Amino acid sequence: MKKYLFLSILALLACLSTNAQQKVIMKLYDGTTIEREVWEVKSITFADLPELSVNPITDDQAVDLGLSVKWAPFNLCKVEGSEESPLLVGWGDVSGTNKSTDLKFFPVLNPDSYIMGTHYDIAHTLWGSEWRLPSDDDMRELMTMCEWTQRVDEAGVLLGFDVKGSTGNSIFLPVTGSRRGTAESVDESLGYYWTGMRSTDNTKAFALNFSSDNKQLIESERYMGYAIRPVFGPYLIDIVATVSPASNVTKNSAYITVKFTGSADHAELLGLRLSTNSNELSNVEPLTCMASQLDEEGNYTFHLTSLAEGTTYYYQSVAVLRGRVSLSEVHSFATSAKYSVQAVDLGLPSGLLWSAYNLGAESASQIGKYFAWADPYEVSTCQADYPRLVEGSPMDIAGTEFDVVTHVVGNGWHMPNHYDFMELQKYCNWTFQAYPAGWIVSSKSNGNSIFLPYTGNRQGDGTMYHTNPYTEGFYWTSKNSSFLEAVYFTFGSSAKTAGRAATTNKYLGMAIRPVHGMSNTQEPKDDTGEQSSPYDNAAVNMGLSVHWAKYNLGATKPSQLGDRYAWGETTSNKTNFTTDNYVWCEGGAYIYPGTDDIAGSAYDAAHEKWGGDWKMPSELEFMELFETCDWTWSYEDQVPGYKVTSQITGNHIFLPATEDFIYGEYWSSTLYSLNDRFYNIFAYYLSFSESRVPTYLSSYYRYLGKHIRPVKKNYNY
Repeated sequence: MKKYLFLSILALLACLSTNAQQKVIMKLYDGTTIEREVWEVKSITFADLPELSVNPITDDQAVDLGLSVKWAPFNLCKVEGSEESPLLVGWGDVSGTNKSTDLKFFPVLNPDSYIMGTHYDIAHTLWGSEWRLPSDDDMRELMTMCEWTQRVDEAGVLLGFDVKGSTGNSIFLPVTGSRRGTAESVDESLGYYWTGMRSTDNTKAFALNFSSDNKQLIESERYMGYAIRPVFGPYLIDIVATVSPASNVTKNSAYITVKFTGSADHAELLGLRLSTNSNELSNVEPLTCMASQLDEEGNYTFHLTSLAEGTTYYYQSVAVLRGRVSLSEVHSFATSAKYSVQAVDLGLPSGLLWSAYNLGAESASQIGKYFAWADPYEVSTCQADYPRLVEGSPMDIAGTEFDVVTHVVGNGWHMPNHYDFMELQKYCNWTFQAYPAGWIVSSKSNGNSIFLPYTGNRQGDGTMYHTNPYTEGFYWTSKNSSFLEAVYFTFGSSAKTAGRAATTNKYLGMAIRPVHGMSNTQEPKDDTGEQSSPYDNAAVNMGLSVHWAKYNLGATKPSQLGDRYAWGETTSNKTNFTTDNYVWCEGGAYIYPGTDDIAGSAYDAAHEKWGGDWKMPSELEFMELFETCDWTWSYEDQVPGYKVTSQITGNHIFLPATEDFIYGEYWSSTLYSLNDRFYNIFAYYLSFSESRVPTYLSSYYRYLGKHIRPVKKNYNY
């Protein structure tokens, strides 16, 4: 060990050569003064002190008392020759020889709060391994969790205490007396044992003091000479836990990183408490982690899931060491709204912005949630629990109390109508993607794009249609159709165009793609130019998206019934219609025509017979006729049927009753596609009678023969 002299002496020596008249004056702590002329001092040498020899010990001699550390079976003693003598040392004096009363030597003027296991710990320095000074907690544990029994001599003088642990093992703590400077205590009936913990008053440290009738922890000047009873085991530094702000917060999840410093390896618990009520945190069972999960810097990130959307959460880290609980400050974060949107500008003429993903989804490839139409509180899971509040819903619910997008997102977001989807068809390129299945819709003007995934739908009984794999997309629009039905937009991979509008029951569950801005009020105009036909003089302008023909296909005047056609056939040379003679049925199995809407295709009888822009009416075009016209049961040439008068232009058409002059049945161009059981088997058709004014289309087997009323596009609409 080095013997250190005063720094003032070193400073004095540094100036000896510059001032020959100075003396060297050394004042010792015992009061002695040594004076020498400079020329008398030849040199000052720092030399090593003889190594302190102490009683040896091995790790397996540590005594297990059932405590958090094991205890040495004897005190640290000085060995001279073959004899041991008690070692009373100052706090932090690893030389074991310092008898000064100047605190700068014990171990420094301003030591750290503890020295257990450090280079100032004499037990650790001399015995090595995990031997060290006990902490104040170690001492308290020894005092409170063990049985102390006096040991006295024949005269009744206290020799010390036998300290017995829960294991049945025991150690003996002898009385020690004490030393102040060079003066030994005359009262050796007391025991004094240093801990390695400094007091809040940095001039003092904690020590165990006992007598025959008392034992306690005291705060004593660090230069006092007390005995050392080492313990075996690492010093467990109190754990301090700090928490980071929550990151990557979504509607249902968040990440929180906690940094644990101190003896986290020995913690009884490391965790995080989470609650929606800051006053309830202390009652919450914490989420826990293990010390082995901490990174090199003591960090652990908790991934919080299944959180409630739009909710404020309070959190606090917790650590327990030796039963002592350490808590961080309370912090908070808020999850995002129930559903999120991300606006994409596709450069559309309307200025409408489309969300990058479906309502309830968090990425473009996800389907999102299924919603019944006009069910903003999402109470419906099937037909049975569909709310009747929609009875008062307007013809377009966009932005109203019935619009789930407006209800949960707000800020100008709402459901699109069918014209909005048609605008996407006209001004965007649609590219099919096989996996995940759906359509990439890319702007023709700015290159931005959205992805519309196939969704399937939820049936009235709550089951899924097109569940695995999804082969069709179904999206609600904001457009009402009738008391029972509303408009949806659908598309499949083999459709002639990338999609079509249709109507169905409002209780069905479908996806919703939010939009922001003013929706379209009419179908985007077609700039391909009108295609002429010899039958163009049959067109009646009803002020709608299509002109309706004056008479049926195969007729020459309104009162004639015309010819019957099976759905998708272009000839009418049959009197009996069966699956055996149906061209789209083979071996009793229906053949898919490659599209869900045959309007304008080679399978469209109206288009094949009349040419030009003539075609079969779609489901949506029939719906338009229901909404904007007055239907009056009347007769023409003594043939019963409905006179359908436009509320816009006042023009009218006559639809004769085609079935025994009682019922009217007319094919649409639209294949039924809402249920696996009847998909590709049924098609939509108009059905009416004198007692039933049509408000929606029916669906039935497509091999059956029905009449057709052609329509052609209105280029001025």
